[in-house]
Amino acid sequence: YNYFPNMDYVTSVNKQIYTNLKIGGTVTLLDLNDAEFQKKYHKIRSKIFGSEKEYFLRYNEYPHLFFDKNLLKTEFENLGFSNIKLFDTDIDNANAEFRFNLIANRF
Repeated sequence: YNYFPNMDYVTSVNKQIYTNLKIGGTVTLLDLNDAEFQKKYHKIRSKIFGSEKEYFLRYNEYPHLFFDKNLLKTEFENLGFSNIKLFDTDIDNANAEFRFNLIANRF
């Protein structure tokens, strides 16, 4: 999801997931970039390269999508998913604080 080209594409994939998921099925999205931390994410990552300029020169052509938790949850609700849960990523790496997970069911 983080590497999808845009949010319209994300929405079309979410619709396809709902359509193709069997009744009683579960979808899990892991390690999604949290929009709440987008500025902090880029600021910390740019320090690794010494400057924001160097960071953006290196990664400008490799954009990442960031997701608003509430908007994503609302989209899943509107598609018909239920038992939607958002939870923190529980992995040991430098990006964990900027990420979250989603799990939802189709009933």
